[in-house]
Parts: sequence; structure tokens; C-alpha cells
Amino acid sequence: MTWAVPLCGIIGGFVSIQQRLNTVTDEELALLDASLFQILLVPIFGGVFALVLYLVFLSGIVSGDLFPQFSFPAQDARKSGDDFMLSIFRETYPSSGSDLAKLLFWSFVAGFSERFVPQLINNVTSSASSASERNDRDDAAGR
Repeated sequence: MTWAVPLCGIIGGFVSIQQRLNTVTDEELALLDASLFQILLVPIFGGVFALVLYLVFLSGIVSGDLFPQFSFPAQDARKSGDDFMLSIFRETYPSSGSDLAKLLFWSFVAGFSERFVPQLINNVTSSASSASERNDRDDAAGR
């Protein structure tokens, strides 16, 4: 799975570039031609964002019917340290065919929509800080 997720993100990034090229003027095309590195950076970010989204799904931070579910290795089969991290990535799979399709779809979306994963991270962090502030207020009030 760890190769398919970033690959779908990279493909999403390339499709996004192709979609944008329809609205680019000739002058902008000349500028883009001069900065090939910038063009290649979009799909690379797409692959990285797809991996980050994969971690978000694995962690359960985002869940629901629209998002994939995973089958994790049995608790007693897990190892400690570095072997633990490697086993999570090697032995964790989408629970069904539809969960695999959902994972690949969202990986593509992460690459296609450059703002999707950063906005998701912002939403999660703001929700977490709001919850932390509420807990702090409750603790101060003695609840």
C-alpha cells in the first residue's frame, strides 16, 4: 500500500497540472517552461500529501462511511521499536475492496487538490486546540 498511495497522489498532481494548462496564456506557458522544477514539485507534493492523508486514515483521526477502514495486525503479533512501525505499514491493509478503492480515490484527491490535506490538518489542529481550551476551562472550574 505504501507505494500505491503516493503514486495515486502523484497522478492526481499531474492531472491537476493538465487541468490548469487549459487556462494558461502563452506568456505563462513560457514562464512555466523556464521553471520545470516548479511543475514537477506539484506532483511530488501530491505524493507527500497522499502519504500524510494515509497516516490520518490509519490513525482514525478522520473516519466515516466515505473513508477507508483498515485491518491491522493482531496486537500480540506486533513487535516493538522500529519493527513495530515497519509491521504497521507492511501488515495493515484496507478491510475490503471498497475500502481499497476509497483509499486510492482519496490519495488521488490529495494530489489533485493541493489545499485538501493542508486544510484538513488546519481543521484537525483547530478542533484539537478548541477541545484543549475547553478541558482547561473545565479543569479550572473544578469540573
